[in-house]
Amino acid sequence: MGLKEFCRKVAFVSQDVGTDFSFTVMEIVLMGRIPHLKRMQFETKKDIEIVREALSLTDVLGLEGKRIDELSSGERQRVVIARALAQEPVLLLLDEPTAHLDIGHQIQVLDLLKRLNRKNNLTIVIVLHDLNLASAYCNRIALMNKGAIFKEGSPREVLTYQNIETVYKTVVLVNDNSVTGRPNVILVPSQIPGEK
Repeated sequence: MGLKEFCRKVAFVSQDVGTDFSFTVMEIVLMGRIPHLKRMQFETKKDIEIVREALSLTDVLGLEGKRIDELSSGERQRVVIARALAQEPVLLLLDEPTAHLDIGHQIQVLDLLKRLNRKNNLTIVIVLHDLNLASAYCNRIALMNKGAIFKEGSPREVLTYQNIETVYKTVVLVNDNSVTGRPNVILVPSQIPGEK
């Protein structure tokens, strides 16, 4: 597969959302269309529509004229996700996409990704440190330990207290989430509040 075709099919969202230039939100997300353009070709009306849809899906449409360095970390993260969606990939790789987001936007972004996975058959590989979000949204989980896969399978197969305690060297409780029925990880402090 050539580089241009690869760039059309695979998009990546880094957890580092810094930029060295003061581009507008619209310019940043339009960069996702570059693999679809010919050399020296300007964006078409269709490209602009795709970008506006991506901005809308990630709740940053109202920020399109703002400069990227004027945004909060969470807003920048949603802009970078919009850029990846504007690329119209078949494989989306995300590294901690919820790291800078408040809980409302975490759920909004992960709901969106789940919907795109089902509706558009978009393959998504995501790195998450929040085990409860991984449990709630992922069909398959690979629990990593020292750079290698420790356990891989469904959330129920992977997110056991034994596996988590072995990998993270901390005590946890794992119960079923009363809403989703999936594993829910509860941290157990080394010192219980109120103890001396």
